[in-house]
Amino acid sequence: MPPWMNAIDRFNNSYIPEPNSGCWLWEKSLNNNGYGLLQGGGYKGYAHRFSYSTFRGPIPNNMDVCHNCDLPCCVNPDHLWLGTAIDNMKDCKKKGRHASDKPDTNYARGEMVSLSKLNTKDIIEIRSLNGKLSHQQIASRFGVSRNNIRNIQRNRTWKHV
Repeated sequence: MPPWMNAIDRFNNSYIPEPNSGCWLWEKSLNNNGYGLLQGGGYKGYAHRFSYSTFRGPIPNNMDVCHNCDLPCCVNPDHLWLGTAIDNMKDCKKKGRHASDKPDTNYARGEMVSLSKLNTKDIIEIRSLNGKLSHQQIASRFGVSRNNIRNIQRNRTWKHV
């Protein structure tokens, strides 16, 4: 596509309608999670967000553009709705798409998550310190947030340990 093409023309030349589902399937760049990426004509961002704001209206701050069809590469504005991150997660859970609903799936957790600062030994020690030191003291010792310590001690995170 020529660099001078405006964002709406770029958008309209980047998807194909799928006749059975009504989805508009993004054919250009996708991120690792399958969401379309649109760049050019003064826009750089997610194609589904561009679609929503172009055809349905502005997207308020802190709002997600969610999919009724659950297909990340779909950019059909009729398949998109606004919701908070919590609304989006509830929709995900309701439809059985959340990782916690699939126990047979091997999702990385705990120290297998590449950005994890803690390991199983740390978690056991953190739980053993419950009531002996403040959350802030424990957090400082392990280089994580106070809220992280609270969630570990309340078994909201690292449940597998």
